This record gives sequence, structure tokens and C-alpha cells, in this order.
Amino acid sequence: MEAINKKNMNTRIIIFLIVVGLLYALGACRYCSNYVNLGYMAPYCRNGGQIDNRSFIEYECEMALKDYNAGLIKKIVVIYNGCLNTMPSLCPSVLRDVEGVTYLGSDRIGLDGKRYWNYTAIKNAICG
Repeated sequence: MEAINKKNMNTRIIIFLIVVGLLYALGACRYCSNYVNLGYMAPYCRNGGQIDNRSFIEYECEMALKDYNAGLIKKIVVIYNGCLNTMPSLCPSVLRDVEGVTYLGSDRIGLDGKRYWNYTAIKNAICG
């Protein structure tokens, strides 16, 4: 059996699935305790790192879009968590209005009037 590592995992990923909600700022340098912004000079990192104010999600979406455009990823699916319909303002800007990307709300209204995850729509978006 082949050992799993980042190199061979990357070649097998064909779908990028992201579930978006209200917050996705985690990972941006400006929220780190080592980020220094004195106002009169360029911000810097106490650890000597490069400043990058993209969140983890924004970074991953940029990489996914790059791979999608290069043909390495076959499909991108954006699911809006807790929503009946799509809400473009919740989607990372790099994936908004990209041709070929599937967008859908995660919820549906059941016969009892309650909200449920729309597993059928999600499965169809991923599988076919």
C-alpha cells in the first residue's frame, strides 16, 4: 500500500469542497500576537515571517482556484452553511461568480416546517 503524503494526496484531489459561514478570518496575520503595526511604518512580524492578511480559507480558495484553472481540480463546490439559498457575501471573494463553480445552500425545509441539511442536493453537487 502506498504511503500517504502531501505530494501524492495533492495529485488525487479532484473536488474542492468548502462550507462557508459568517466568519472565516482565522489565520490572518493581523490577528496574531506577533503582528506589529505601529502606524508610521509597514507592519512586520516579530518572528521574521512574511505578512499575509489572508485567512486560511482565503488562501486555500486561491490555491483551489489556481488548481481548478490549471485542470488539477475538476470541481469546486461552495456550500452556504445554515442557508436555504446562496449568499454571495459569505463566499470568499476569490470564488464569487467563478464560472463552473457550484453554489448551494445547505438547508431545506422539511414537511414539519423545520430546517434540515439538504443531503440530496449536496450529494448531487459533489457526485454529479
